[in-house]
Amino acid sequence: MITKFVNGIADFFIEKGTIEESKKDICKVGLDVIICTCINYFSIIALGVIINNIGGALLFIACFTSIRSYSGGYHAGTRKACWGVMCFAYGISKILVNIILMDFLFRKFTFAIIGLFVFVIFLLFVPIIDKTKKFRKEDLKKKKIVAILLLLFWTIVSYILREFSLFLSIQLFVFLLIISIMVVLCRPWRRIDDSDCSVSDI
Repeated sequence: MITKFVNGIADFFIEKGTIEESKKDICKVGLDVIICTCINYFSIIALGVIINNIGGALLFIACFTSIRSYSGGYHAGTRKACWGVMCFAYGISKILVNIILMDFLFRKFTFAIIGLFVFVIFLLFVPIIDKTKKFRKEDLKKKKIVAILLLLFWTIVSYILREFSLFLSIQLFVFLLIISIMVVLCRPWRRIDDSDCSVSDI
């Protein structure tokens, strides 16, 4: 369905002279990404409304989108799988927050463990490299720096949120954990050696 819709829009752009025929495939890829992303985000917001967690849904979209743009991480093989992973990642966060809130000492211990785990993962393995693309080593260093800065930013936001909503504060922290787990799922320890990465020396 999405494929037909994308083809229709691309053909419309060609008829109107907006793009050239030779650019059709590029246009289709871009449209596919935009539409699938919108569907994923709309689903997250809808799920947030259903489970009475719209604030968490908006935080998830903002945190996930900003960090993943630089950190990289696990990508599902199909549109449906991608949608399922996104919805599951957001939905499971509320369950994990409720578990963490059960005990004060457990909450403190969990915060420390999660914080340490996330920081170590980002420090050692971010960014995840797409071997189908070429990157300059300087660009990879910038991606790591920006990813870590964004991690620190969202960690600070999490602590500030404590003054207004302990639930959202912990949930944001859980989002950082989920992003880190998606990095681990790529088995990044196999990519530490630069020779194993598609890095351009330009």
